[in-house]
Formats: sequence, C-alpha cells, structure tokens
Amino acid sequence: MNKQDKGLLLFKQKPLVSHLIDRFGSQLESVSISCNRNFEQYQQFGCPLIRDQEADFAGPLAGIEAGLAACTTPYLLVIPCDMPLLPKSLIEKLWQPIVDQTHSNQINSEENNLITVARGGQQLQVLVMILPVSCQSSIKQYLSDDRHSVHGWLKKQTVQEVVFPNEESRFININSQIELDSQNATKD
Repeated sequence: MNKQDKGLLLFKQKPLVSHLIDRFGSQLESVSISCNRNFEQYQQFGCPLIRDQEADFAGPLAGIEAGLAACTTPYLLVIPCDMPLLPKSLIEKLWQPIVDQTHSNQINSEENNLITVARGGQQLQVLVMILPVSCQSSIKQYLSDDRHSVHGWLKKQTVQEVVFPNEESRFININSQIELDSQNATKD
C-alpha cells in the first residue's frame, strides 16, 4: 500500500477501520484500535488507541500483545482493519466453542485457554480470533525470543478453527491499491 496506513484508506467512502467499528462495535463491551502512527487521525473514531509495547515494530503479534495488556475483559477479539466485510455473525461463532468448552469442563471462563480462529474458505485467518488475556505472557516470551509470526505462535497454543462455510467472500483481505480499487468498484 506504498506505506499508507491501511486502516485510514477509504473503502466505500469511509475509512476501513470505520467499517469494522460500525459492524462489530455494538456487539462488544469496548473497542480499541491498535496503531503505531497517525494517532490524531485515529482519535476521530472515539476509541482508545493502543500502541505496541515493543520499541521496534514487531508486526501484528506485538499489536495483539499490546491489546491483551490493555484488555479489561477476560477475552480479546482480534480483527484486522483490512477485512471490512467480515460476517456479522463472526463474534457469535468464534465465541461459541469457548462457551462450549467452559460448560463441558465445568471451569471458570478465566481458566479457559482455548483460542478460536476463523477459517474462511481454504485459509485459516490467523488475525481473526478470540483469545484469553492469559495468553499475554506467552506472546511476550515468543516476541522476546525474536519470533514474530502469529501463525507460528498459534501452533504452540490450544486452538480451535471455526469454519465459516459459504462465506469466503466475507474474508476478503485488502492488501494492495488494486484490491482496494476493485472492492470499491463492486456493489454491496
């Protein structure tokens, strides 16, 4: 994206991040935005801003770690700003396996270590997940070992994939100006 801040790029006449706030904000206790630049522009959305705790930009996993550190609930929903069409049922479907495991194990939800990750079509969407705040120390250790892969970190965790059949088109990830232009040209 030529070093442009993806969350602020216009999709259907409004910033990408705004689509996700509008789509999921009412389903959540609170919404925060993970960003490491353009703070004044992001403040316009009225959400708390979270920046990486690592001095050097260590990628999305560092943003997740910062989100977990700031999280005031037992679980954190992670969604990337460049997926504005995610299914509206996303949270409900990602949350259900956690509820099911909690009930089947007869344990307190704070003790549950299950991470749910969306699978849209053939691809595991490693940046679309719900994870417990207890994962923060594991991520911190992983980052301190100079490892940054979300996928690599997830391989060492208790993960349940949540499949979204027939909703592959909802998991479109906008990674280039061509993809943004193409999506802007399509009708809703």
